Amino acid sequence: QPGVEDESRMKVDKICSAFENSKNGLDLLNEVRNEENSITKSDQSQSDKRSPYKASWFAQFRALTWRNFLAMIKEPLLVKVRIVQAIVIAIILGVIYLGQDMDQ
Repeated sequence: QPGVEDESRMKVDKICSAFENSKNGLDLLNEVRNEENSITKSDQSQSDKRSPYKASWFAQFRALTWRNFLAMIKEPLLVKVRIVQAIVIAIILGVIYLGQDMDQ
């Protein structure tokens, strides 16, 4: 609630410290420490090599390509606008660099 942040923080600290000192909190802490100690170097290196993403790079690329293809089919005017946009940008860049010497 606005205006009572300090009181809320004190309540949260009180709840957290009560849990840390409770039987459940101590059991949880011991379980976590046991798990940390049981992790071997090979387990750690295997988890470091694994990708954090569920889908591979190729699967993501294929899905995005398919989605873009479907969007183009649904909006044929958008395809024409993109082609005109690419041509206009090419002409603008061509005019900018027209007549420049290749001396560098």
